[in-house]
Amino acid sequence: MIHIPKDLHINGEIKTDRALRVDGSIKGNGKFDDLLLVAHNAKWQGNIIADIVIIEGTIEGEVFAREKIIINAKAVVKGKIITPKLLIEEGATLDCDISRPGSETPINLSEHQISANPTKLNSTEENSAIRKSA
Repeated sequence: MIHIPKDLHINGEIKTDRALRVDGSIKGNGKFDDLLLVAHNAKWQGNIIADIVIIEGTIEGEVFAREKIIINAKAVVKGKIITPKLLIEEGATLDCDISRPGSETPINLSEHQISANPTKLNSTEENSAIRKSA
């Protein structure tokens, strides 16, 4: 796994076919053919494409995962999430649209914090109610 330490700040595009752990900050786009871990104090501004994305820090931009995205309890995500599988831990802060690849209507979560009783996002009626309340 490639590691970007907390004292390293990158402006520019990153591409790799290896797993990457970010503890520093990045301003730019990234494309990965493996896992991307944005660690607890890390910040990323830009768009991301990866197989699997684990978010513990802050991301502002569009995040596309080919397999899944895991958003940890202290994470902050602003922008857009596109993934076939999504896990959001209680306490995560989201201000983003969430959709599956190929879906037409994203689910909008504007400045909502995930609580112990998260809303089910299964039916069109429930999704519509969430969009209206946002």
